[in-house]
Amino acid sequence: MEKLNFECQQCGYCCSQHGRYQYIYVTPKDVQQLSKYLNLTPKIFRERFTKELSHGVVLNFVQDSCVFHDEKKGCTVHPVKPRQCATWPYWPDNIEDGHFKPGILKICKGCSTASA
Repeated sequence: MEKLNFECQQCGYCCSQHGRYQYIYVTPKDVQQLSKYLNLTPKIFRERFTKELSHGVVLNFVQDSCVFHDEKKGCTVHPVKPRQCATWPYWPDNIEDGHFKPGILKICKGCSTASA
């Protein structure tokens, strides 16, 4: 039997735009937690750090990376990172027949499928 394995390498690749991964969506709960963590009102947080698209609210990106990603420090909001980030790479789109899809294995060095 095989199982999915993931051990974050803190490379930051999942914090950047590539291929079909263009956005980090935030929920109202994410906005509440992030704004509190940054000592901002939710309104000011949304104005500074998000944009609204027809299909949801997303974090802003700076030079193709999440506004909260620092190359040296990593995620600057790690304790309250959005749900989308916290559940990476275990998204239904990334898994097929109990394995990470080959495309995910190529871009995420922390992902593997190993024997249990």
